[in-house]
Amino acid sequence: MGLDFYATFEMLSIDSKNNLVIKLKAPAEKVHDQLNLLSAIKSDHVVSLSITSAMMSFERQVDSGSGELRKSYHRNGNNKWVEIDNGQTTLDLGNEPSYINQSVKITADVVDDFILSQRADYPDASFDPKHVLNRVAEGYSIDEIASDLGLTPLNLIDALNEARQYFAPYAVAWVDEQNGKN
Repeated sequence: MGLDFYATFEMLSIDSKNNLVIKLKAPAEKVHDQLNLLSAIKSDHVVSLSITSAMMSFERQVDSGSGELRKSYHRNGNNKWVEIDNGQTTLDLGNEPSYINQSVKITADVVDDFILSQRADYPDASFDPKHVLNRVAEGYSIDEIASDLGLTPLNLIDALNEARQYFAPYAVAWVDEQNGKN
């Protein structure tokens, strides 16, 4: 029996009996389908806990002269997200690099929300990250989903993380759009 959800650390401390105390906070709507399972796990009193950072990062190229992004992400006329190659926006200066790499961070839960709620094509037609994330949201374990797809749990996690990495720049553009930055 397992449970998978995103949470933030509310508190991390050592109590007077030298026990590690971890308090996590998660939006109820993100775990509402799994509250019965969470209660059952809590009644067992002892759990195995594996915590992984949800922070992701990727590099994007920015024109060193104009500051414009080399690739941008927008909705097309069919309300589907697409990648646009903006090309070079300043003159080539010989040996000087035309683009600089800029590191961008985003959390996996935001990328997952993008995958679940937005329309965008994924180049690997043999893997549907939206289907996997929907199954996780329904309470299925990674082991169950992997078995149904004929994958090992590790291969499923790797494929899902690869899809998250692919969609991360789209998710950043989506968040910017929601915040009125586009």
